Amino acid sequence: MGAGAEAALLNTVIIGAVNVGATLIAVWLVDRVGRKALFLSGGLQMIAAEVVIGAILGTQFASAVLPDGSVGGVLAAGPTVAVVIFICL
Repeated sequence: MGAGAEAALLNTVIIGAVNVGATLIAVWLVDRVGRKALFLSGGLQMIAAEVVIGAILGTQFASAVLPDGSVGGVLAAGPTVAVVIFICL
Protein backbone atom coordinates (compact mmCIF):
# COMPACT_ATOMS: atom_id res chain seq x y z
CA MET A 1 0.00 0.00 0.00
CA GLY A 2 1.26 3.49 -0.78
CA ALA A 3 3.99 4.69 -3.06
CA GLY A 4 7.39 3.08 -3.39
CA ALA A 5 10.61 4.45 -1.95
CA GLU A 6 11.53 6.28 -5.17
CA ALA A 7 8.14 8.00 -5.36
CA ALA A 8 8.37 9.00 -1.70
CA LEU A 9 11.81 10.53 -2.29
CA LEU A 10 10.56 12.39 -5.36
CA ASN A 11 7.60 13.75 -3.38
CA THR A 12 9.96 14.97 -0.65
CA VAL A 13 12.21 16.71 -3.17
CA ILE A 14 9.26 18.39 -4.89
CA ILE A 15 7.78 19.60 -1.60
CA GLY A 16 11.18 20.92 -0.51
CA ALA A 17 11.64 22.79 -3.80
CA VAL A 18 8.18 24.35 -3.52
CA ASN A 19 8.90 25.40 0.08
CA VAL A 20 12.20 27.04 -0.94
CA GLY A 21 10.53 28.85 -3.86
CA ALA A 22 7.64 30.05 -1.70
CA THR A 23 10.07 31.28 0.97
CA LEU A 24 12.07 33.29 -1.57
CA ILE A 25 8.90 34.85 -2.97
CA ALA A 26 7.65 35.64 0.54
CA VAL A 27 10.91 37.32 1.57
CA TRP A 28 10.90 39.41 -1.61
CA LEU A 29 7.25 40.38 -1.11
CA VAL A 30 7.77 41.38 2.53
CA ASP A 31 10.73 43.54 1.53
CA ARG A 32 8.77 45.19 -1.25
CA VAL A 33 5.32 45.66 0.33
CA GLY A 34 5.97 45.56 4.07
CA ARG A 35 4.81 43.39 6.93
CA LYS A 36 1.93 45.55 8.08
CA ALA A 37 0.30 45.75 4.65
CA LEU A 38 0.59 41.99 4.14
CA PHE A 39 -0.74 41.32 7.64
CA LEU A 40 -3.79 43.54 7.13
CA SER A 41 -4.43 42.18 3.64
CA GLY A 42 -4.24 38.58 4.86
CA GLY A 43 -6.55 39.33 7.77
CA LEU A 44 -9.17 40.91 5.53
CA GLN A 45 -8.99 37.97 3.13
CA MET A 46 -9.48 35.51 5.99
CA ILE A 47 -12.48 37.45 7.29
CA ALA A 48 -14.05 37.52 3.81
CA ALA A 49 -13.48 33.78 3.30
CA GLU A 50 -15.01 32.94 6.69
CA VAL A 51 -18.07 35.08 5.93
CA VAL A 52 -18.53 33.31 2.60
CA ILE A 53 -18.12 29.88 4.22
CA GLY A 54 -20.61 30.80 6.95
CA ALA A 55 -23.12 32.07 4.39
CA ILE A 56 -22.82 28.93 2.25
CA LEU A 57 -23.17 26.58 5.22
CA GLY A 58 -25.95 28.64 6.78
CA THR A 59 -28.09 28.77 3.66
CA GLN A 60 -27.48 25.17 2.67
CA PHE A 61 -28.08 23.59 6.08
CA ALA A 62 -31.04 25.85 6.84
CA SER A 63 -32.71 24.68 3.64
CA ALA A 64 -32.03 21.00 4.42
CA VAL A 65 -35.21 20.16 6.34
CA LEU A 66 -35.61 16.46 6.98
CA PRO A 67 -38.97 14.64 6.63
CA ASP A 68 -39.45 14.62 10.42
CA GLY A 69 -39.21 18.43 10.46
CA SER A 70 -35.73 18.66 11.93
CA VAL A 71 -33.04 20.70 10.24
CA GLY A 72 -29.89 18.98 9.06
CA GLY A 73 -28.89 16.58 6.40
CA VAL A 74 -26.11 16.23 3.89
CA LEU A 75 -24.46 19.12 2.10
CA ALA A 76 -24.77 18.90 -1.70
CA ALA A 77 -21.68 18.53 -3.89
CA GLY A 78 -21.65 22.12 -5.23
CA PRO A 79 -21.66 23.91 -1.87
CA THR A 80 -19.19 21.36 -0.51
CA VAL A 81 -16.70 22.19 -3.27
CA ALA A 82 -17.21 25.93 -2.68
CA VAL A 83 -16.56 25.54 1.05
CA VAL A 84 -13.38 23.53 0.42
CA ILE A 85 -12.14 26.15 -2.06
CA PHE A 86 -12.73 29.02 0.37
CA ILE A 87 -11.10 27.10 3.23
CA CYS A 88 -8.01 26.42 1.12
CA LEU A 89 -7.66 29.99 -0.12
